[in-house]
Amino acid sequence: MTELNGDHFNYFAYGSNLLKERIHVQIAGAEFISAGRLPHYELIFAGFGERWQGAAASVREKKGDEVWGCVWRVPNSFAAELDLQEGWYDRRTVSVETAAGPVACRTYVMREADGNENKPSPHYKLVIVNGAIEHALPPAYVDRLKKVEDNGYRGAVQVPISFLKSLL
Repeated sequence: MTELNGDHFNYFAYGSNLLKERIHVQIAGAEFISAGRLPHYELIFAGFGERWQGAAASVREKKGDEVWGCVWRVPNSFAAELDLQEGWYDRRTVSVETAAGPVACRTYVMREADGNENKPSPHYKLVIVNGAIEHALPPAYVDRLKKVEDNGYRGAVQVPISFLKSLL
């Protein structure tokens, strides 16, 4: 199974890169393909990232659970930039279920996430929720995201997303 397809690769985003405005900050060539489901994985928040002032999203295997996200078509010329953005994550190829059938995708899994769970900043959570809404992920999944407890941080973050100014 390979996520490569000629001059591009398929990328499964489940965190802040769900939001079109966010992914285009660094990966301007990304093109939305489809919503997708990663079966037998769960969404977790772990570590602490200076960029977002809170925990970051990751996935880990968990039978019976699922993670929804976006399949993006990314030009190979942006591969190094995406790897840099996901610096403390390991690249993995996964099979994502879409309306058109299974799609092999690159995704990223946080190194040493187990046992290091934490709360995301309200900014990060808001970007994820808005990305899920923007790409019509299932309402029950969006509700699950809305219920994630954040860390209450109210200062600035290092990612230029227009609607985040309301949190300052």
